[in-house]
Amino acid sequence: MRALKKWSFLFLFLLFACSAQTNLVPLGKGNMSMNGSFGGPIVSAFNTWVPIPYMTTGMGFGVNDRLDVDANLHLLSLPYSLLGFHTGASWYPVISNGSVPTIGVHPQLLGMVSMKKNVSECFKVYPVVSGSVAWPVKRGLFFLGMDLCVPFTRSDYDKNPESAILSPYLGYRWKIASSWYLYTELKWHGANVQSDQFAVDYLNLYNYGALTPLFAIQRSF
Repeated sequence: MRALKKWSFLFLFLLFACSAQTNLVPLGKGNMSMNGSFGGPIVSAFNTWVPIPYMTTGMGFGVNDRLDVDANLHLLSLPYSLLGFHTGASWYPVISNGSVPTIGVHPQLLGMVSMKKNVSECFKVYPVVSGSVAWPVKRGLFFLGMDLCVPFTRSDYDKNPESAILSPYLGYRWKIASSWYLYTELKWHGANVQSDQFAVDYLNLYNYGALTPLFAIQRSF
């Protein structure tokens, strides 16, 4: 159980940080999308800054013109015998019309399943809620938003941890071909968490959180 707690906190930070926001506008009723995301926090190593590679893949489905559902698998946690995933929905109360942006609300569940033997507690789930605002700019979309994660588990090294993790982000979605999009995003993960609480030296801002560049490719059909 202690081993799972140790790994769960390491991968909570990585899993939550390392997936680009691809739910910015509704897919439309009956439409689908596939995406692959790559990126990660930047850490100090070998006397330089090194990005931590991380990959996810997933699919989305348009339930109606204002509601989508999606499921995503985290690929690079598998070598550590951890199955990571996040799944949820996206609701769009406001759709872009001229200067009015598209506003999205994205409740998600971030989960981890330990595939190791003789583990007494092998399943962890964390709720995540995101809000996004996206404006059409030329052929693409400029977007910004905020992730809110509530970690139920408490760490051993921090007796007074934050009750929630805030992660603002901004980026741009490029249309690169018919039904193909490229997402470029910068996330300030854990913006309310002091960087000296982490065992790893992350590239941070004002000694808080970790700066995380993210990229994603999406195809809609």
